[in-house]
Amino acid sequence: MLTKFIAKECGMALITTLLLALLGVSLVVGLFYISKNMGSIFGINSRYFQELEDAKSIANFIAGTIMSASRDLECGINGSQICVPNPVTDCNSSSASFIHLPSDVYDSSHHTVKACYLFNFEDPDAVVPFSLHGFWIKVNNPQTGESVNLDFVYKVQ
Repeated sequence: MLTKFIAKECGMALITTLLLALLGVSLVVGLFYISKNMGSIFGINSRYFQELEDAKSIANFIAGTIMSASRDLECGINGSQICVPNPVTDCNSSSASFIHLPSDVYDSSHHTVKACYLFNFEDPDAVVPFSLHGFWIKVNNPQTGESVNLDFVYKVQ
């Protein structure tokens, strides 16, 4: 009689252990899934991130062009003229300060982009001669309405 009772109890302990192990594994897998997909599950993953990344890549393109041997940014609709600083922040595509950007610099299938050359300041009499260049970049996603406005100053020595 005692052996039957012990055998039934061992079976119940085994089932309880297996159920607790299954519960623990499912809890760990669930937490892992939530942590990997947290942005999309909770709505934190904003499309704004892509607009910001495109603005950064445009800023890197502009900085690289300024640091090149010619230091000349191409402006106008087709990049047919050298950029001239224009302190008006709402420059349009016909102005000489509208920077022509190659299509591989940003995601042109989802975004509209404007980049303007705002100002140029040079101090050749400084101990280390330098020039400052000011830019304005706007990346807009017309589908979502999200946009990034980025103003930055680049110093060249």
